[in-house]
Amino acid sequence: MGPPWWKKHVYTDKVYVATTPRRHMRTYTRRPPGTANQTRYLASTSVKDSETIGFWAAFSSIGHSPLVPLPLQTIKKRDGTISTTTIPDSKTYIHHILIPHLVPQYQALGGTCEG
Repeated sequence: MGPPWWKKHVYTDKVYVATTPRRHMRTYTRRPPGTANQTRYLASTSVKDSETIGFWAAFSSIGHSPLVPLPLQTIKKRDGTISTTTIPDSKTYIHHILIPHLVPQYQALGGTCEG
């Protein structure tokens, strides 16, 4: 019998980590019992000056890829708002993440990839 099904696959995932300067300490709000969800007792969870860093990796039964930092890019939307993203489009994702990092992992498992 061949290897289990999970040994024939490559798994990928990405994670985002928000960093916060040390000067920001957790805010505690004192409230009477039974009032946890009342708006006046809710503390803000947004942290100014925080930065988000994204990472991507692949792993399989034979090992793992390097931890790949995802580049941050600022995009101006049609409505004028600005957003920050790590992967702006599929072309960037394919050429900067999948081909150099996922394909070698897949080929090491015995898969074939033709350009």
